Amino acid sequence: ETAWAQSVFEGFLLEEAESIVRRELARQATYQPKVEVRVEGDASVRTLVVDVTPGPRAERINVGLDGVDERLRSDLLKEVGDREHAAQALTNPQEYERTLLAALRARGYARASISVGNPVFEETMATVPVIVNPGPQLRFGVVSFEGADSIPLDQLRAEAGLEDGAPYRADEVATA
Repeated sequence: ETAWAQSVFEGFLLEEAESIVRRELARQATYQPKVEVRVEGDASVRTLVVDVTPGPRAERINVGLDGVDERLRSDLLKEVGDREHAAQALTNPQEYERTLLAALRARGYARASISVGNPVFEETMATVPVIVNPGPQLRFGVVSFEGADSIPLDQLRAEAGLEDGAPYRADEVATA
């Protein structure tokens, strides 16, 4: 049982060590690296050995947004298409998904879903494929106010910031 527990722990250790090295290489836009991780030694002294041969570096990172029209693509890339966000798509796809979902939800796409694929490297450029399913853009219908008869409707609308037909944003509803 002890040997089994050690072998399971060792397997996780090897996986985690390789994952850490590959994330750092990806952060540096290095692609096609060779990473070998192993444990050497006897039962009394064990050593984690990591052999790394980095591959070439991508000089440019491109995020390919598929599944959205050109207007929405342009809007999203203005917000999350800079070098920092592109690097995030390469090194931390889950965080990039959250960032992109927040940008979509801010535009009323409350049911959007995102899938960040594995990067494709060509010469000096890394392309991160991102599939976007924005879903329907939710909009406010007629906005009405109850219990505020003493305040003019125009003033209420201006202060609440909720306009008929505007894209639905949960954060705006909460602050209204």
